[in-house]
Amino acid sequence: MENIIDTSDATCCSHCKKSLENVNPIYQTDDLLFCSKDCLADFVIENEFESLTAAFIGLELVNVTLPPDIDRCTTCKKDLTCLSPIYSDQYCDFFCSQNCIADFYTETKYNCLRDALIDIGADEECEEDD
Repeated sequence: MENIIDTSDATCCSHCKKSLENVNPIYQTDDLLFCSKDCLADFVIENEFESLTAAFIGLELVNVTLPPDIDRCTTCKKDLTCLSPIYSDQYCDFFCSQNCIADFYTETKYNCLRDALIDIGADEECEEDD
């Protein structure tokens, strides 16, 4: 990530689509330009989130038997007592579908990544449009 000053070829933020005409500094990664660290962080997180979701949905998860003290999906809280298949992870969380296990892990990863970016100073608020 680098901070660039020349905005002559920039038109809008790659994330929020705000005009970059009078924005300084502008943040850049690869060939993409952003109006703030916050927009850059959100863009990176959303791409990571989509990649993780696709990866988890593609996993072969094991069908398990529901323990007597568990009756709800960890993610959506759907009743699991009459569902089959039921999925479990290595932490004994139970899920009604592969989508729910993907959502659970991608949300956790999203929050961890967001916290890390905020810790390094990428929590600057996007400037409001005039």
